Amino acid sequence: MRKSYLFYLLLLMGIFHMNTYAQSNPVTATVTIGPLPTVLDLQITANTATSVNFNTPTALDNGITLLNATILTYSSNEAYFITINSSTANFSGGSSPAMPASVVQYRLNGGSTYTALSSTAVSLKGAQGSEVIRGTGTYGIDFFINPGYTYPPASDYSITIDYTISNL
Repeated sequence: MRKSYLFYLLLLMGIFHMNTYAQSNPVTATVTIGPLPTVLDLQITANTATSVNFNTPTALDNGITLLNATILTYSSNEAYFITINSSTANFSGGSSPAMPASVVQYRLNGGSTYTALSSTAVSLKGAQGSEVIRGTGTYGIDFFINPGYTYPPASDYSITIDYTISNL
């Protein structure tokens, strides 16, 4: 009888011992992101309206420089480029001769050369076929404005400037 108790005891120990072995049963989960849309976002974050007063002969002689006249903030998850243009060829206000958009010259903040504004879209940063890598950031735009003595007095001359971000 003693042998049978010993047999059953060893059998039970073997069963419990089998259940104490570590078992591995991995499970998995999947994370799917999509679809991820194209983001090309451009905002004017400072100085959406710029006023310049030419109230002295010196201002008309020399023009007025505005550093960071407009601040653009961009976000893009694709390569991009930014263009600038005026919405019309001439300022509104005044009489003949019409004041052309080219009275305003622009550059990226700190750049060395100003470019005359026109109604044709021109590259401000990057260019089609030579885009800037995706990302986020800020660009400051400097203006040099000089109407000189060519245009008649008026209470206000105004023009709209368009900035466009694109990947096409």
